[in-house]
Amino acid sequence: MPNEIVTSRLRLFPLLFAALLALLSGCATPPSYRQAASFDLNSLRSVVILPIDVEVSELSAGGTIEKRDDWTAQVVEHINAIVLEQYHYRHAFREPADVADDLARTRDELAPLYRAISLNQVLHTYNPAFPRVSATTGPLGYQTGSLAAFLEKQKADAVLIVYVRDDYATAGRKSLAVLGVIAGIPIRTGVTGASAALVNAKGDLVWMNIHAAQTGDLRTRQGAETLVARLLVGAPKLDTANAKP
Repeated sequence: MPNEIVTSRLRLFPLLFAALLALLSGCATPPSYRQAASFDLNSLRSVVILPIDVEVSELSAGGTIEKRDDWTAQVVEHINAIVLEQYHYRHAFREPADVADDLARTRDELAPLYRAISLNQVLHTYNPAFPRVSATTGPLGYQTGSLAAFLEKQKADAVLIVYVRDDYATAGRKSLAVLGVIAGIPIRTGVTGASAALVNAKGDLVWMNIHAAQTGDLRTRQGAETLVARLLVGAPKLDTANAKP
């Protein structure tokens, strides 16, 4: 039963972002990053990017959401390239075979757990019905379990986890939204919901941020750059002169 409850909540995550956006009247969320007060983010010399958890979908006139693999691939490519270039984090090693197996296992274990953490953070930051947490820098108490063995194989100090759900309205949906405005009935169009975190070898989340917006196109390089800039606010940019290979 607990697993069923968690699964149902994870399915609601994009909808909660949509509700949040409706409250914000179309504006992007303000920065809501938090970091562990007892951890020096500037001490990180190497950060590995976990294969990012992205789904990009098309929203039909009738409200049906259909995943688009081509759009998803575009967004993944853009985000990875921007993080590599601007933050100097790197892709995870995939050789030899045992390292690749460890990467896949770690990704599969962390993805659902991190979605649950993200949902919890959204609720406790923006929903007044839940106990409030600091909307800006403040203590973090989330833990994934030890990542020491994984990070040792990856020769890294921390792992970056990125979660993105994005959808774009069809022409029919946009036309319906216009009619909705005339009729005074709000009709949702495209929504971007994203979350990111840095996790150290102990499994402690040492930095985390969530972001949502109703504008921008992540399928373009410019749109993806805007997302990364807003999503990774507060995350350290590594010094390439001191970064580990």
